[in-house]
Amino acid sequence: MRPRTAGFGANSGSGTVTNYGSIAGGSFGVRLGNGGTLSNSGTITGVFVANSNAAGTVSNSGAITGSGGVQLRGVGSVLVNTAGGTIAGGVTQVYGGARDVSVTNAGVITGGVFAGAVVNTGTITGGVGVTAAYIANAYGTAIGAPILNQGLIVGTSGAAVAFAGSGAETVTNYGTLRGGVAGGGTAVAFGGGADVLVLEPGSVLAGTLTGFSEFDTIDLAKTTATGAVFSGTTVVGTLSVMNGTAVVDTLFLAGEHPKTGFTASPDGNGGVDIRIAQPLGNIIGGA
Repeated sequence: MRPRTAGFGANSGSGTVTNYGSIAGGSFGVRLGNGGTLSNSGTITGVFVANSNAAGTVSNSGAITGSGGVQLRGVGSVLVNTAGGTIAGGVTQVYGGARDVSVTNAGVITGGVFAGAVVNTGTITGGVGVTAAYIANAYGTAIGAPILNQGLIVGTSGAAVAFAGSGAETVTNYGTLRGGVAGGGTAVAFGGGADVLVLEPGSVLAGTLTGFSEFDTIDLAKTTATGAVFSGTTVVGTLSVMNGTAVVDTLFLAGEHPKTGFTASPDGNGGVDIRIAQPLGNIIGGA
C-alpha cells in the first residue's frame, strides 16, 4: 500500500502499510484486519492487529499516539519500536488467544506494555510498566514469558514489572526497574506461578518486591552468598543476602517473613538462588 496522509484510517487485510506522513482514523489509524505488516516513520493515531489467528508485524521509528496505542490480537504478532520511536497509549495484547506476542523496544513507550515476551533497551512507563503475560504453547499449556530489561521500566502507580497468571515466568534485569516515580513503590510483583527474577550485577531494583512465595526464585547472577536474613515488620522488611558475615545484596520484601526463613543455593551459573525455605520432614494435612 502506498504511503497515506491525513485524516483517515487504513484498513488492510494481510497486506503492507508503509507510512512516512500522517494517518488518523476513528479508534485506530491503522487496522491490520488479517495480519500483515506496518512500517511507520511518520505519525499514526493507534494501531490494531485484529485477527487472533493471523500474526502482524509493526515496526515503528516515528510516533504512534492515541489512547489505544498499539493493540496486538494476532497470535505471534511482533512489535519493534526502534530508537527514536515513540508510542503513547501503551502496547497491549488483547483477548485470550494472543499470549505469544513479542515486543522489542529501543525507544520510548508510555502507557505500559502487556505482552508475552519483552526485550527493552529503551524506556517503558505506565501505571504498571510491563505485565508479563504467560505464553501458551499449541496445547494451551502455560510455558512462561521472558522479559529482558536493559533499559528503564517504571510503574508510576503500580509495579514496574508484574507477573501475570499461573505460568512460570522469568524477568532478567540488567537495567533499572523502578516502582513509583521516586522508587518508593513496587519494583516487581510476583504472580501465581513459579516465577524467576534474575538480577544481573549493576542492575537497579528501586522499590519493593511483593507476592514472593515458596514457588518463586530470586537469582542473583554472578554473586556468591551463603545465606539470607530477613528483618522487618508485618508489612515490609529487608532481606540481607550474606556471604559469611558480609552483606552482598539487600532486597526489600513486602509481607512478614521468618528471620532465617530463606535459603541461598548455587544457581549453576556462578550465581545464587534465593528462595523461601521449605519445611523439613513429612507434611500431613487435614481438617
